[in-house]
Amino acid sequence: MPDEEVRRKRRGPGAGILLLPAAGLAASAIIYVVMRSKPAKLYGVVTDKDTILPVEGVKVALNGKVTHTNVLGYYQLANLDTKVYDITFEKDGYTTVYGTVSLAPGDNEVSIEMEPTGSLSEFVYASDLIIVRTDIPSVYDVLWEVSVQNIGEGAGILHLEIANRMDYSCGAYEFSSWHGKTIEDTIAPGETKKFSEPLPLNPYCYQIKVESEAGEIVKYWSATAS
Repeated sequence: MPDEEVRRKRRGPGAGILLLPAAGLAASAIIYVVMRSKPAKLYGVVTDKDTILPVEGVKVALNGKVTHTNVLGYYQLANLDTKVYDITFEKDGYTTVYGTVSLAPGDNEVSIEMEPTGSLSEFVYASDLIIVRTDIPSVYDVLWEVSVQNIGEGAGILHLEIANRMDYSCGAYEFSSWHGKTIEDTIAPGETKKFSEPLPLNPYCYQIKVESEAGEIVKYWSATAS
């Protein structure tokens, strides 16, 4: 519109463009166009620091706005102003997390791990370490087996190491270094899990051990034993 002058005017939180007719023309219309920044959205996932599993029911508070995580540990707050907020994550049995977050227009992700206030899981051996021969002729493989129970109130990750070392003199207890691997598995409260695998060994004597949060068990095995 060549006969109009354009003036810019700020009104409230947004910026506007006010179109006014030039002198001598009828004031037939005044158009005010509001330009607002895109609102912010905050979302994320809350997991247990020990188990890495999602934590349901965490209260997420953002300057008075409140939501809770779902069964997948997910939360979301939408239509937020772009500014700095105080944020807290709170749930019984976990250390409360405090912080600040500066929200930009559009999506903003804040995912955290929450630390249990106490040891929620407690592991014990539900059986002794059992070592038996396999039925394969001319192969000195053995089969080891042990069961672990979680008697605590929360799920936890068990780190079970199975290792062996050779007794060079088969009775003199002159051992080589330990060789083995670690198995990780999540055990729910009240659950008992059995761990068992074949273990290839030469026809000598060995110490075999399992070690985990439940403790350590060491057995002596000889290829000549009945």
